[in-house]
Amino acid sequence: IIYFVGGGNTVYALPTSLDSEPIALLSETEVPYSTFYGFNVILDYIFSGNASSFAAPSVVTVYDLATQNQVLQFNTTMGVNGFYANLGNMEVNEMISTKIEVKTYPNPVVDYVNISGLDAANISVFNMNGEEVKKMKFNGEALNVSELEAGLYFFVIETENSKVTKKVLVK
Repeated sequence: IIYFVGGGNTVYALPTSLDSEPIALLSETEVPYSTFYGFNVILDYIFSGNASSFAAPSVVTVYDLATQNQVLQFNTTMGVNGFYANLGNMEVNEMISTKIEVKTYPNPVVDYVNISGLDAANISVFNMNGEEVKKMKFNGEALNVSELEAGLYFFVIETENSKVTKKVLVK
């Protein structure tokens, strides 16, 4: 899916097949050409940097891509116009995902990783390039990761109401 901003205050989604019209996902009623002055979609979040007419600090707003609900907002320097994913530093996702306390252990892991803090979840495993390499269902038992090559992975752990990302080092 390709995401873009139109009119300065509406986020649209367009399938990469280009076989349908863009769908409006999210609109904000603030000053057009300023609300999404900075814009990106990273993992499952929409990041917006408001230019604030270049007269005040920018307001950064983070929305959940699936629900379009605001999950985080803070002030920063003036004129924020870009966001990038530093997959080696997941602090933003960890701030967003404070609804559940989840721990993965041992870390580093060889064959099996344990998860505490929840009973069931869907887990997507991403490599350092942001490619999904494995999907798993967690039901309270240790997860077999022996087929993963050695390296750093990001476990996106989703329950019915929450999402958290954990770094797991596989030996």
